[in-house]
Amino acid sequence: MHGNYDGLADRLPVIFDLHVGVNFWSTVNVTDAGFAQIVEGIVFVPDNFVQVCLVNTGSGTPFISGLDLRPFNKELYEQVNATQGLVLYARINFGGPDDSTSVPDEGAYGSSSLKTSTKKDSSIVRYPDDPYDRIWESWFDQPDWVVISTKKSVKNVNNGDPFEAPTVVMQTAITPNTSKNIEISGVMAEPLSTPGYIAILYFSELQVLPSNAVRKFSINLNGRPWYASDYKPEYLQAKAIYSTEPLPLQNPQYNKSISSTADSTLSPIINAFEVYSVISTANVGTDAQDEKMISKAMKPQNESSINDGYGHGSLKLENRRFAYKELEMITNNFERVLGRGGFGYVYDGFLEDGTQVAVKLRSQSSNQGVKEFLAEENT
Repeated sequence: MHGNYDGLADRLPVIFDLHVGVNFWSTVNVTDAGFAQIVEGIVFVPDNFVQVCLVNTGSGTPFISGLDLRPFNKELYEQVNATQGLVLYARINFGGPDDSTSVPDEGAYGSSSLKTSTKKDSSIVRYPDDPYDRIWESWFDQPDWVVISTKKSVKNVNNGDPFEAPTVVMQTAITPNTSKNIEISGVMAEPLSTPGYIAILYFSELQVLPSNAVRKFSINLNGRPWYASDYKPEYLQAKAIYSTEPLPLQNPQYNKSISSTADSTLSPIINAFEVYSVISTANVGTDAQDEKMISKAMKPQNESSINDGYGHGSLKLENRRFAYKELEMITNNFERVLGRGGFGYVYDGFLEDGTQVAVKLRSQSSNQGVKEFLAEENT
């Protein structure tokens, strides 16, 4: 939340980018100083640390109010892997308490962030109801929908819901007031060059139906079948229907229709849904072992630290290009090996003014490409 911390609230918006590691995560667009803006991503972290970067894009000074990390089981979102992550667009609890002061940014759907007021909001479901502390936002369109609810526990039988939506979310649902269709539509804010998006829809029957009643429906995306067959929700059993591969974003508008089948006597229902934009996390940053060796090599041997006048550690090296012959001289013909990382060997060396440096030389047998090596050196 901006909160006019710098006295420049009258100069909003502030726009900057977020990167996780060396990969683009999301663009932050702060237009209201009084609202907290939450940007959520799910990424695979191969190390015991993760780096988040705020990138100045020339539209105001980037800032951050807080950073929360939540560990997930690796099986929870199978769409996340070493080269692909997810950025939350919307996570909706249909039929939850209707006293929300939270509104999705840029419309009911299609936001890459959640705006919420600073006061406690009972319409938000998160920890401890959700052990993963995901933020489930209530949505209830009173003129068009009727809420169905139960106080009984909704079970995740045979891993029908691999995403483990909390029971309190699955205990409410909505059904159309007059029609036989539920329409969910929105505009995705990300550029069309992104890999696509992932949709997850949650269902559970919350009513004991008479023997002659049938609730069955089809699910379509932009007018085409999205789920292979008609679906009939089970009583008090959680079910997630979802895309395993990114859905192509051929245009920024998406429309999901849940429609009763011809033999259904009841209108369709939906309990919750999530929509994520897919991001690439294929770019590789500095190998952790390389980073440790370089940091160690660049620390002078006769001093415990280098400090500026304010007590902050600092070490400035000019941006230079070196010929191979120069690198031979700096390293004394690559005499002393400090170690080896993902790109190859790291050598000890000294510049002409005596500054100790580490020289990383890419091996021809490295599984990291030249493009990744150069991109890393320029970050």
